[in-house]
Amino acid sequence: MEATIKITDDSHLVKIIIDEDDGSRIEKKITRQTFRSIFKVEEKNEYFCRNRLFDSLEGIGNVEGLLYGNVDSKTVKGLFFVPADLRYMDVVGEKRMIPYPSLLFCLEAKMGSMVASHCFAIKEKDLSKLNLDVKLYNFPFGNVNPHDHHICWGNNRMNNLCSYKDLRGAIGTFFYSESNKDYVSVGVSYAKKYGTYENFLGQLQGKSHFPKDALVRCHEDLTLKHIFDRLIIKEMEE
Repeated sequence: MEATIKITDDSHLVKIIIDEDDGSRIEKKITRQTFRSIFKVEEKNEYFCRNRLFDSLEGIGNVEGLLYGNVDSKTVKGLFFVPADLRYMDVVGEKRMIPYPSLLFCLEAKMGSMVASHCFAIKEKDLSKLNLDVKLYNFPFGNVNPHDHHICWGNNRMNNLCSYKDLRGAIGTFFYSESNKDYVSVGVSYAKKYGTYENFLGQLQGKSHFPKDALVRCHEDLTLKHIFDRLIIKEMEE
């Protein structure tokens, strides 16, 4: 079975087409509000799933997806988990729904301005599965440098970031910003067997899950422990 989702700028409706294995086709139109609510419920359930790995850390409240944070009068840092899901993508004006892998965002703002931001992909879909040996992979799409994993924010002014919720909002900006292929590298951003970036996106469109074999390991062989060492243990020592 394959599902295709079509969204147009001039319509408040989302068209869903399901092609069954027996050759039959089902087409249905739903409102954008209904479409968003379908994924919002699933997303929230996974965001607030707890993990024993973080039990020893100081409580940080129920900020969506926040695993660990550190804040003082000048700086706010956050490590966020975003579960795998179908997400909106705008590639140079061409809008589509694409399956994303689970992601980890490491964000830091100083005096309200973003000073460091990195994004990694992981294969684990459930927060409860995380452990220090979880392997980190390159973000498979645009707007993230696959060599050092920093996020390119384009023309977005990343200011007024003074709290964990502000950093969480920045992740929303990341997903809804226009993307291109300036940082995309075949065989580095995603597996070489998927061909050109255009072919890769074409193969993903209509799928409900991101293929794990498309992910490429970070060249530094990073794991979640590296993030702990850099962001968490360092903070504890300070």
